[in-house]
Formats: sequence, structure tokens, C-alpha cells
Amino acid sequence: MTPLPPNPDHLDRAFAAYFQAQVPTPWPAPAVPVETRTPAGWSNRTRFTLAVSVAALFTFALWLTAGGNPPAGVPKGDNLFEKGTANGSELKKHMPVDPMK
Repeated sequence: MTPLPPNPDHLDRAFAAYFQAQVPTPWPAPAVPVETRTPAGWSNRTRFTLAVSVAALFTFALWLTAGGNPPAGVPKGDNLFEKGTANGSELKKHMPVDPMK
């Protein structure tokens, strides 16, 4: 292994010379992509696919906002907490006296 030169400028010059030697001269021309023709308008298949996807999203959004079907055993309605028995007294037992500690 060769020792590093004492001056960092020598190292910078060595790296610059190495990487410049790796770069091809002259630089190659970029590959030009072949132009592909796109249809002037949308095809019927594209329009149909778009219409079906919009309809599916709209239907799913309506289903979500309507509540969907609740899981078995869960009552459906406005009074879901009517038969609830929790009152919060158990939570107070576990809270510290000073919550900032």
C-alpha cells in the first residue's frame, strides 16, 4: 500500500487525475429515443376503464359513509353506548396525583 501524500492538495490532484482519466473523451452523444405515436384521442377502452374506476370509488365512498355492515353482535343505531357500564372510576386509580411528574 502506498503512503498518502502529506499535503491534501496532492491527494485532491491525484483523485482529479484518476477520475478525469476514467471519463471518455469525447463524451458520447446521448441516445435519442424513437418517437412513438400516441393516439389523438382517448380510446373507448380507456374511457370505460376510467368510468368504472370512478364509479367504484364513488360506490365505496357511499358505502363507507352509510356505515357499511357492522360486525356480528354489534347493534346498529344511534344508541350504541346505551348499555355501557364504564364510568371512568377505574381510570382515576391508575393516574398519578401530579401528572407532570
